[in-house]
Amino acid sequence: MILVLCARRVMPGVMPLISLIPSMVDETQKLIDLLEAAERLLRSHGVTFWADWLSRDVSYLKAGDFHGVEDLLGAYGGMGSLTDVFICPENGDNIRKDEVAEVNGRLDELRAAIYTLAEQIRHEGHLPHRAA
Repeated sequence: MILVLCARRVMPGVMPLISLIPSMVDETQKLIDLLEAAERLLRSHGVTFWADWLSRDVSYLKAGDFHGVEDLLGAYGGMGSLTDVFICPENGDNIRKDEVAEVNGRLDELRAAIYTLAEQIRHEGHLPHRAA
């Protein structure tokens, strides 16, 4: 058996290394679950740009493609990033004023957990560091 770990794409006919390391598979599934929860939350309030971004990364991860981790981490930091999202009626989002604190609190929890786990997977997968 040939083991190949590609930072960008898995070669056809070659089992990706992530599928051979149980702890990474478990961590990746946890990340997928968190991403899907964040996507549902964002989409339910009309924040489609970031919901679509997370959905794309879920697709990469489900295919065993580490680009999902790289792309996801690229959503963090900088002006206009995922970390800047604040769901509220004033931004045109589909949310009642009495929901704002709870929904954004949950979004903050999800963003923090997603970032921490994605960085851990990147580190364990020996993926290249993204540019700062």
